[in-house]
Amino acid sequence: MTTDKRTMPPHVLHVHEHLERLSSGMNLSSKPEEVFLGPDDGTHFWEVVGFRMKGVPTVVLGALRFQRHDLPGRDHARESLGAYLSSPPPPLVTKHGAARPGEVSAFLPRWTEPIPDFLGRLRVGVDTDAVHLSPELVEVAFDLRMENPGGYESGKRRAGPLVPHAIRTAEGHVLYGLARNRAGDPDRFMALTHGQQFTPKRKIRLPAIMVNRDYISAVVPLSHERTRLAAANWAPFLPSTANERHILHL
Repeated sequence: MTTDKRTMPPHVLHVHEHLERLSSGMNLSSKPEEVFLGPDDGTHFWEVVGFRMKGVPTVVLGALRFQRHDLPGRDHARESLGAYLSSPPPPLVTKHGAARPGEVSAFLPRWTEPIPDFLGRLRVGVDTDAVHLSPELVEVAFDLRMENPGGYESGKRRAGPLVPHAIRTAEGHVLYGLARNRAGDPDRFMALTHGQQFTPKRKIRLPAIMVNRDYISAVVPLSHERTRLAAANWAPFLPSTANERHILHL
């Protein structure tokens, strides 16, 4: 994928601009209606999130419907994307029927449509049907917020400390970041925050990402100093053996 912004499809440019905001140290999205927020009826809202999916060679952006959580001081609070994809809500009935149980419904922007225009169009009323996606075939998902909605979780989903992890994906990406260390975690997706991707030539800062556990070929918690030092010399986690391409297909 080209890094020349003048020739990027609008949705790819939108992700690049989001990553640049992260790198600049911004804490909040000043205009959520232009970045991620779609229609909002007070009980549910639509939000643009990102995917890389099996069989699709570029990053995909789509709007999903989330139930609002009432949390003081938190705008647009909801469950984490990883929890949503691990246990999807009941199928959404769209213009021509419903998704199958376990699928999620998303409205997608057109290939040449800027995301702010897409969000505005959603708020006026969609003129196309939703696409039904299988979470099983989503390899990585991510939010376009500056804050991480995964931090809003309560109860057993919040159980367990955030500890450093090293991950190798099935396509050879080498990742380091913080994740919950929960034995027997039933969620399909592992949330990785403060993540970095290591390649043979560079280190890439990542947004909070949700990695499908079936897409992980090797993972190790780095809670103990000896393990952390050893992992740096284990073949799966060597940057010199890593995939050079950005994990978000940028």
